[in-house]
Amino acid sequence: MNFLKRIFNKSNNQQNDIETQKGKLEEDLLEDVLWNFANKKYADLGTFSQALIAYNQKIKPDHDLDIKRIFISSRKITVQYMFWGEDEDGDEDQIEENFTITTDNKKGFALNDFLFQVHNQVCENMVDEDATFFQGLMPHDDDSGVPFFFLNQGS
Repeated sequence: MNFLKRIFNKSNNQQNDIETQKGKLEEDLLEDVLWNFANKKYADLGTFSQALIAYNQKIKPDHDLDIKRIFISSRKITVQYMFWGEDEDGDEDQIEENFTITTDNKKGFALNDFLFQVHNQVCENMVDEDATFFQGLMPHDDDSGVPFFFLNQGS
């Protein structure tokens, strides 16, 4: 079984989220999840989970978001996002930053755990940004063996 097919789980209502061809993931993930990163850090997963559910219900009242669904069986993920900041010369520039997160869940990353960790990692750099809304993940094969995703950000 190839690496990407092994690490990604398919739920019944998301059968078409994951399509592989030649071992490469082609479809974006978690596009059904709504979130804004331009908020404060959350102290714990429970508080974040309540905010995530409330945010999604406010915008899409009929959407039933399963925040505990395991969307990837890997316990380690690398994420890249973009924000505006100063480069080493002190000039304003678009910065691309990578970070790696892990989970203790042996089954893999649950949606709420993943987004909680990502939020707390990126939120301070998103305060003055235009593109602060989560619009899913775009997979990228960086040949590291660790799933790598670009954070799709919108305004």
